[in-house]
Amino acid sequence: MKGEPLHLKVVVRVKPEYRGAFERELMAVREKCIAEKECLVFDVERRTDDPTVYLLVETWSDPDYFENVQLSRDYYPA
Repeated sequence: MKGEPLHLKVVVRVKPEYRGAFERELMAVREKCIAEKECLVFDVERRTDDPTVYLLVETWSDPDYFENVQLSRDYYPA
């Protein structure tokens, strides 16, 4: 059932030696997510004072879709 959109904010800290691999994988996941019509926003920010900290901001149009479909996608880390 569609209700209010679901807004997610996730803070991730990555070990410096894994930053490059993390960014590549994250951008691949982002591309797949934004191709989903239910994904309204998928923004990625990296702190300027600490480049190992990322803020992920997602908005999904349907919370039920997110919980029952998106979380089970093989590319989406739950």
